[in-house]
Amino acid sequence: MSVNDLKELLHKQIDLLQDPEDVQDLFLTVSDFVGQRKLWDKESPEFLAKLRRIAESVQTGSATTPNAQVMLEAKQWITK
Repeated sequence: MSVNDLKELLHKQIDLLQDPEDVQDLFLTVSDFVGQRKLWDKESPEFLAKLRRIAESVQTGSATTPNAQVMLEAKQWITK
């Protein structure tokens, strides 16, 4: 499937959305996705340094979210 075909299908799906909150959620998600794609050159020193900091914080446990908290937030998100 071509990029244009996929874009057309995506536009059709968006047109089906009626709830303003759904449209806003989608907008924020797409904006974040596009922003992240533009922000980081995967070989830049800044990106690699950020990855190292994240890896270090995960290893020390300072950047993780407890599983129970993730499950609670997921349940709340799913039931919206």
